[in-house]
Amino acid sequence: MQINTKTIFIGLGILAVGAVAAIIIKKRKSKKDFTMPPTEEYTDPNATADPPKGRVTPEWSPATSATALRDALDGWWTGTDNDLFWGTAESLTQDQRMQVQTYFNANLGEGSSLCEWMEGDMTWGDETKALALFGHTACTLCWSACP
Repeated sequence: MQINTKTIFIGLGILAVGAVAAIIIKKRKSKKDFTMPPTEEYTDPNATADPPKGRVTPEWSPATSATALRDALDGWWTGTDNDLFWGTAESLTQDQRMQVQTYFNANLGEGSSLCEWMEGDMTWGDETKALALFGHTACTLCWSACP
């Protein structure tokens, strides 16, 4: 029984496509697993009457938002998760963005700043908007807008 070279290449191609698809699915699933902290039903232990119905958002943390931004920008196979990035970045006040940027640079940047991550992962229009949100001015005539 003789194996045709064409058959081997087709088999290897199918195997490679399957491996890439599995990696992409795993990356997308891990990104979907990260969400903002869950909200909890409001209960006041000191209340004398029935507590009001509704949800209370947990206290904000720069670590949570910085992690969301890193997860959004860390799309090696799948690209930047724009929904997660913009949903996180635009929901913050300017003061919160500065706190997130400081936390990211100190703890999550792996030697690079948030500014450098945005420059490396985003295209021109999105990059300019993202840099502006975090207090940087895009520079078309220089190598980097990051300090």
